[in-house]
Amino acid sequence: MAKASLPQWDLRDFYSSPRDPKISADLSSGAKKAHQFVHTYKGKLSRASISPRFLAAALKDLERILERSARPAEYAHLIFQADASAENSAFAQRMEEEFAAITRKLIFVDVELIRIPPRAFNTLVKNSQLAEYAHYLRRIYAFRPHILSEAEEYILHQKQLTSSGAFSRLFTERVAGFSSTLEHGKRTEQLNESQILALLYHKDRAVRQKAAQSFTKTLQQESRLQTFIFNAIVLDKSLDDEFRRYPSPEAYRHLENELSQQAVDVLIDTVVRNYSLVARFYALKKKQLGIAELTDYDRYAPLPTGNNAPIPFDRAQKTVQDTYAAFSPEAEKIIAQFFDRHWIDAELRPNKRGGAFCAGISPALHPYVLVNYTGTHNDIMTLAHELGHGLHFHLARRQNYFNYNMPLVLAETASVFGEMMAFDHMFKNEKRPAAQEALLTSKIESIIATVFRQVAMFIFERELHTERKEKGELSTAAINALWIATQKKMFGKSVTLTEDYRWWWSYIPHFIHTPFYVYAYAFGELLTLALYQRYQNKTITDFPKKYFALLSAGGSQDPAKLLHQTLGVNINDPEFWQEGMRVIADMITIAEQLHARKA
Repeated sequence: MAKASLPQWDLRDFYSSPRDPKISADLSSGAKKAHQFVHTYKGKLSRASISPRFLAAALKDLERILERSARPAEYAHLIFQADASAENSAFAQRMEEEFAAITRKLIFVDVELIRIPPRAFNTLVKNSQLAEYAHYLRRIYAFRPHILSEAEEYILHQKQLTSSGAFSRLFTERVAGFSSTLEHGKRTEQLNESQILALLYHKDRAVRQKAAQSFTKTLQQESRLQTFIFNAIVLDKSLDDEFRRYPSPEAYRHLENELSQQAVDVLIDTVVRNYSLVARFYALKKKQLGIAELTDYDRYAPLPTGNNAPIPFDRAQKTVQDTYAAFSPEAEKIIAQFFDRHWIDAELRPNKRGGAFCAGISPALHPYVLVNYTGTHNDIMTLAHELGHGLHFHLARRQNYFNYNMPLVLAETASVFGEMMAFDHMFKNEKRPAAQEALLTSKIESIIATVFRQVAMFIFERELHTERKEKGELSTAAINALWIATQKKMFGKSVTLTEDYRWWWSYIPHFIHTPFYVYAYAFGELLTLALYQRYQNKTITDFPKKYFALLSAGGSQDPAKLLHQTLGVNINDPEFWQEGMRVIADMITIAEQLHARKA
């Protein structure tokens, strides 16, 4: 793809540049207002006699402080993700430290709120003056057994930047700087993470193999540091869990996601019980490729009958906008702004982080999308996926600051739905059976990676944290063994996992930045597959209206309650999750039929 054809985002809605004097002004104002907040409210929020009006005023003031003083750090984060240079890294760290200095003053809020006696608390949250904050307050109170004293919370907050926060930053910088060597005859090329991993989708098996081997070599060269970072992050979390009395490594994530252990167990058990779908699909993929053995670097190989010419970005844009317009004119109008107002960064550049994300900032500022566009059908679906996040964040701006961010398990709903719509649009408009087969195969691969692989990674992560706690610091070989064992259980005998694949845990950011995040992907994918099926079958009346109600709610209700109220979903029912599995099975059946017609 030509660089000139790919958009870069415009961050001037934040600040004009990292040297904008408004940055210092926002931080200075935030620090001053935080000091005033402490003077006005500290020592007064835990009283049983606290009035609803007083508490509502405190929360309103807190919102204003956090929203404005967080902006410099959010801005610096986006700059750093787009270009992880030393200068941008230092700027991001400085802004994070400035924001942390402000929030440290406000630690007492949660500590005091959870000390309100239960009877007084229950009366408070039912008062109409606190209606918009009721769910936020209940979320805080749910952590009551795990909040420490103010002094302890202050120390942990202070140390975060030099403990897990520091290692997280180091991990990001190292992975962003990965450079893998690829030889093309007499020509040698240096590729970053996104560029080398994109070659796993290459039609030439030799290129895929060389790319996988080259990236493995990079991971091996970096393994000593990556292993140390993983051990440090896991130990830090283990100590934190012990201090806070969490019963398991993933317990904090379930509480943060507002999910019961039962709901998560039902999801995980359903996915593991359906691992056979993975083997069934890759048995088909082996036939499609006409090879005797399917290896890990063959999984994403395009079918030889597919059209693999790069797709221009403007065509991808039209496809995505047409997709959203067919669902809802309002949805299309919202996502069009991302293109028109330069809220998207799609260009491939050195030092740019790999993958894709959508950053939801706050109700006061629109979201931003980052992708690495290489011109594939998968990239179009990734664009539709991230713009689904953008739609979600945009609609959630109707909420207050505390209810703006949705739980991780709902955060993937709109994105997966957008991706499914884009796929359906492309599949139905593709008239060539061979091209349909290629497109469908690619989509099933993506679903398997999102559902089955993410659950396998969750199981790996759980075992990693358990073994680190029980056995002490783990060697690279020990982590390699955990990784390959959990991956083999998923793939069974359908894919030959090479020795190189043992190292491929070490670049995955979610293990570092957001422990136990990964099952949220499986939750969101299966949830949305089932919902999309109901949408297509028209079993839910006024679906777009109810869907928009779900997205507009942001994080104002817990997932189980919100899904039940808006769309009639019971996430504790194994049959609901199996409904999503049937969608996957049906897609594999169609792919098998398309392939059989050519035989």
